[in-house]
Formats: sequence, C-alpha cells, structure tokens
Amino acid sequence: MRRLLFFIFISIYYLLGLPLLLITYIIGTVNMPLRRTIAYHYNRMTGWIIFTVAGAKFITKGLENIPKDSNAVFVSNHKSMLDIPAIMRFSKRPINFIGKKSIMKWPFIGWWMAAMDGLFLDRTSPRQGLKTILTAIERIKDGESFAIFPEGTRSQSEEFLPFKQGSLKLASKSGAVIVPIAIRGTVDVFENNGLNLKPATVYFSVGEPIDLSTLSKEDQQKSASYVSEIIQKMYVDSLSN
Repeated sequence: MRRLLFFIFISIYYLLGLPLLLITYIIGTVNMPLRRTIAYHYNRMTGWIIFTVAGAKFITKGLENIPKDSNAVFVSNHKSMLDIPAIMRFSKRPINFIGKKSIMKWPFIGWWMAAMDGLFLDRTSPRQGLKTILTAIERIKDGESFAIFPEGTRSQSEEFLPFKQGSLKLASKSGAVIVPIAIRGTVDVFENNGLNLKPATVYFSVGEPIDLSTLSKEDQQKSASYVSEIIQKMYVDSLSN
C-alpha cells in the first residue's frame, strides 16, 4: 500500500512539479526572494508528504533552540537523502543548503534546490569551492540561513566521518551562530529498504546555538572537531531512546 501511495505521489510530483518549477524560475527573473520562498515551501511540503506516506514517527528534542528571527548556520550529521527535508520540516524560517555539485544532475531534486538558490560545491576545484563558500558567507551576512553537512558526503555507518574545517568558515566569517543538529533514523525510512519507503522512527535533536567567537583560541582553531563532538554526543544520546 505504501509503495502504491509513493508511486502516486511521485507521479503527481513530476506531473505538477515541472510546470510549477518553470513558473518559479520565471518569477525569479523579476523577484529572486519570492522564487526562493516558493521553492523552499514546495520542497518543505514535499518532505512532509514523503515522511507522511512512509509513516515515519518523529521524536524531537531541543526545537526551542532553532532561531526564529535571526540567521544561523545549521550544522548536521548526514546519513540519508531525507536529512534535508527533515531539517526543513522543523526550520522556523526559510533555510538554504550547500551541497555537492553532483546534486545538480539529479532530476527535479537538484532543479528544485537550484530554484531555492542553493549553492553547490565543486570539490574538484578548490578555487571554485572557495568562491562558493565566500558567496554563502555574504548571503548569511545579508540575513539568510544555510545548512551544511560538514562530513562532505553521507556516512554509511553509525560512525561519523571527519567534519571538514573549511565548512565552519560559514559561521566564523559571517558572525552567525551555529545550530548543531543530530539526525538518526532517516536512512531507515528510505535507503535501508532498497529505496522503498518504510515506517521508522526518526530522532531529531537540536543543540544550543554555538557562538564560535566565544570559544577559546584553541577550540576556534579546531572548531570542526569541537562541533562534531557536540553533535556526536547528541546522536549517541538518541541511541538510548
């Protein structure tokens, strides 16, 4: 039954999504903020539907730590394609993402992320990668919020991959606080089932915002490890549930 519902949803998603996507891009030629907003809410709605069809149950902790009126850099571990809609599900204002350049090749998913004006890192070109980070920093200074997965790719085990120090420049150079997020269970909803949706419990924990400027010089220099340790502790704590 869930497979049938997912097939129906995907069919409608493709049939209605393409015309709306084209309209969204046209709107963007005269009003980019409105284009970002429309794409954000469409992607958020898509995530809600996917989790609902899957029958996923969310157990949350610390949602009060998500800023309502200020920009921030959301930093999360990464195990599933559904981590992005999970973050959007609980964000209290539009949020954008920085992802791998290869995502742009994904039909619809990449197109809608581009419609949100998301940024894509080209890891084969350090110069282009730096340019992307600098662009994100300026946009955060202008009031936008971004989410990033510092592991760089999805971890295939319970162990975290090392957080990349360069990704934390988004916060240190923009002055925005870091909102640490630990997500567990999204992979059980999708990837662990041969890319079929299945009921599972998703644990979504949000830690207290971190102002890197208040850390000691030593912790600032290894801020990626510092933040990773906080998120890993949140993740481990969710294992006891």
